Amino acid sequence: LDCSAETMNSRVLMRNQSSQHSDNTETIKEAIESYFQASKPVIAYYERKTQLCKFPKEKHALNLCTHIPT
Repeated sequence: LDCSAETMNSRVLMRNQSSQHSDNTETIKEAIESYFQASKPVIAYYERKTQLCKFPKEKHALNLCTHIPT
């Protein structure tokens, strides 16, 4: 799923409001940055093999199935 750090941050903050999670903004930012750094080599590997499919998820978090080819 392809979305920006800002979108991820916004979604985590919304999740915090509706659950018992209480991550602060700095913790969320660090976790997202860690995710991007850890996933870069994996993404690059599958891009080189032309086996990577990116699904744009900047808009609504739902409706993923409409972007997945069957």
